[in-house]
Amino acid sequence: FTADQLDPTNNNRQRAIHTRQNPNGNRRGLECPEERDYYPYWVPTMWRDVAVGVPEGQIEACELMVNQSQNMRNKCYCDMSDVEDAQEPYAVDEGGCIQANGEWKCGGAWGLPAPECFAMPYTRDNHLGNAMGGYASSYNWTLPSVPVGVDSMRCYMRIRYNASTGDFPTDLDFRANCNPDDDECTRSPIYDRDNREEKSYVQYLNSDNDRMKLSMAVNTNQYARTFQDRTYAFDVKAWDADTLMCKKEIININVRGKRGNIVQSYPAVEYDFVPQDVLVEQDDCVHIQWIGSDYNPNRNPNNAEGGPPNPNNENEAKADRHNLIQMAAQAHNYGSHVNNQTNPFFSNLDGTIDEELVEHFAFLEQNTQTCFSIEELVAQGNNRAERERQVENCGKLNRVLTPYFQGSVMKAKNRGSHFFMSTRNNNFSNRSQKLKIDVKDCDYNCGDNAAPSNPNHPDHADNPADPPTANDDDDDNTGDDSGDEGGLSDAGVAGVVVGSVVVLGAAGMFAAFKMGGSSGGLLSRGGAPRQNTAQTAPMKPNV
Repeated sequence: FTADQLDPTNNNRQRAIHTRQNPNGNRRGLECPEERDYYPYWVPTMWRDVAVGVPEGQIEACELMVNQSQNMRNKCYCDMSDVEDAQEPYAVDEGGCIQANGEWKCGGAWGLPAPECFAMPYTRDNHLGNAMGGYASSYNWTLPSVPVGVDSMRCYMRIRYNASTGDFPTDLDFRANCNPDDDECTRSPIYDRDNREEKSYVQYLNSDNDRMKLSMAVNTNQYARTFQDRTYAFDVKAWDADTLMCKKEIININVRGKRGNIVQSYPAVEYDFVPQDVLVEQDDCVHIQWIGSDYNPNRNPNNAEGGPPNPNNENEAKADRHNLIQMAAQAHNYGSHVNNQTNPFFSNLDGTIDEELVEHFAFLEQNTQTCFSIEELVAQGNNRAERERQVENCGKLNRVLTPYFQGSVMKAKNRGSHFFMSTRNNNFSNRSQKLKIDVKDCDYNCGDNAAPSNPNHPDHADNPADPPTANDDDDDNTGDDSGDEGGLSDAGVAGVVVGSVVVLGAAGMFAAFKMGGSSGGLLSRGGAPRQNTAQTAPMKPNV
């Protein structure tokens, strides 16, 4: 469905780079506009679908739609590479392909379950995905696991956001487009104010007075559209000595936001932990890690303090950095000295405070021997703003060379509420970067000798030995069963169609997941308020 955006007599505008919302054929990066705008796409792609978020009441329609996903259905295309002077656009059906002397090739189905359909939460218009309760819209995704024998794999996740309208059916196709035989383009239910300005003025009264029509702000290239993909990279690692102790959940805690105050960071947000309110059981594991950017606009002190300074201009500070210290109460804005922590979260397995772990999260492995004390910084004679950007200022985390912090995987031991803050970014009345972790009694699979309940744990009885490969499905399309001979196991895959992911591993490039969604759909790199999987224990609220 392209409405009145593409001239049907112009073959140069009938290719995969031309769509209703992208009629001029512009490309951003390596995207294929047609594949971006239409789901499920009709030719093979490298993406594996995870889930589709839709408005409440549309789950049944969603389930019919996702049955066309390449997860289960073979996808084919017309290969015209051996045809001299092949005319575009290429055929999208087997008969047309053969008639044009092309070769009809199939990529195979991924052999995965259908992506999950879920109801998107209610969000207020124009508030960037904030849902009821003050939290951002999110989807709880259990990360996939790598094949046996592979140390790690690089994944790329695409996030899509589709805004739809109820003014016309969602299943329109080419039959509702403008036609050369129909000068008025009466088949399209919407009219563009640039292409057909007169049609954008509408009479709402019982009047034949043309001066009493109201102008409708309708651009048919934007009336229902998929917004630009955003791609995030992450590594999925194999279980190792540090994680084998985690026989239950492993909860991922990250950060979101960018440097600056509330106005400067828009349309993103100021720094925050994700999730910021976490509930775990004893013996659950928590993996705290985060990422940021060194390429923000320059921000002066009070708009996120500290460096490291811009290597090209020492008077500029652009870098995102975070740390974590424990507080006695959520309303506090000072941390607790290690000698005063009666219920430490950063603890040894026997529950006593682990001061090395406290230092690890407070100073992020900076070499403090190369740092200046505050007295030495003041002795430099600089003003406070310059001192906060000085590379020797470890109190502002300026010796942390990269924005990624691996953190640590740790087992929750001490019951109760634990409160944290980032000393670098928490700025009372301007910005609050705090975290709460509640640890409750262990309800099941307790103790170091318990059998693993996490299905991805190497010792779990149902852990698959090998990942699925692409294969032909059983529908009428006959494929050549070609596809990637490896990839991530589906043992941990749940998902959202609001973007996508590619995986690089020992055997080359593999497809991972697609995130493509409905209005309000966001899948944050930082996780979600709780863990979700169809294959682990029931979800625990607010985890």
